[in-house]
Amino acid sequence: MSLSKKGFAVVTVIFIVTIFAVLGMASVAMLSGSSKKMTDEYHSRQAFNVAEAGVAYVAKVLASDIDWSDNAPVTEAFGPGSFTVTFPSQTGSSAVVLSEGTVQGITRSIEVGLSRGGGSLAFTKAFQTEGDITMEGSSSGSIDGDILAGGDIDNSSSIVVEGDEESGSYEAATPDPIWSYWQSVATTTISGNYNFPSGTYSGIFYIDGNVTFSKNVTIDGTVVSRGSVTLSGNENITITAVPPNPAIIAEGAVLFSGTSDVIINGWVITLSTLTMTGNTGIESTGGFIAAGDVTFTGNSDIDVSFVAPTAGGEEVPGFISLAGSSPILFGTWREVY
Repeated sequence: MSLSKKGFAVVTVIFIVTIFAVLGMASVAMLSGSSKKMTDEYHSRQAFNVAEAGVAYVAKVLASDIDWSDNAPVTEAFGPGSFTVTFPSQTGSSAVVLSEGTVQGITRSIEVGLSRGGGSLAFTKAFQTEGDITMEGSSSGSIDGDILAGGDIDNSSSIVVEGDEESGSYEAATPDPIWSYWQSVATTTISGNYNFPSGTYSGIFYIDGNVTFSKNVTIDGTVVSRGSVTLSGNENITITAVPPNPAIIAEGAVLFSGTSDVIINGWVITLSTLTMTGNTGIESTGGFIAAGDVTFTGNSDIDVSFVAPTAGGEEVPGFISLAGSSPILFGTWREVY
């Protein structure tokens, strides 16, 4: 082989070796970057969990504290990292808590509103939800009382609110029903879904499923549902609770759709959403509490009048936060970026 050919072969080999070396280094860099990304994501999840632990830690401290207005920031080691809890705002019985969890240099933050148990706000508003309140396309109606939302309030309808409107509140907490209590005091227990036929009923009905209604139904008592409660296409429905018991307690959503001539004397509580759409002639004396969004669309002649379930601020039986089993109410929470 001539010297020129040998030189060309050497250059070719060097070129090929250089290419493979560059590819090898690129692969190592990609693997290293991917591994770091996975590690960062894992530490981020850990940091969020640590931030949640900070909220739980402070809630336990506040449970035995008489005055919440003077609590100082606290930092504690926990698991793979640490949390720092501060108080953006605080009063004697409520506080906004900011918990920052940090693991391996990565920080996640949670902000949540806490208030003292005993129902300081529950059962004090005509409408109270941890979510949004949206009222649109309704031609007539009134709400005689205050409304409180953890999210936004949007009233583009003709429904008149004769009270204060407060949105973005951390204190819009939903009282948790003690299901065993309601089952124990029930006069009628039904397994599975149930439809109330036309007729008159009395007592406390504990239903382990969804609830629907036929038309021309009168209930003197309380409907407790472990599912959803739906009034759809009905007319002439009346539910009158015996105070301080609510009229309706639902673990699932509450829906009023296409109904007319509905009278609710007592409170309606849902751990999900409350939706009223296409109804005519709904009269409520008491109030509504929802954990999810409240939506009014296309209604007419809707009248809600706030009436407290008890006199003198006594506790309403059958709810964890109001029965003394839990001294802390957790309001809406959000991650802070």
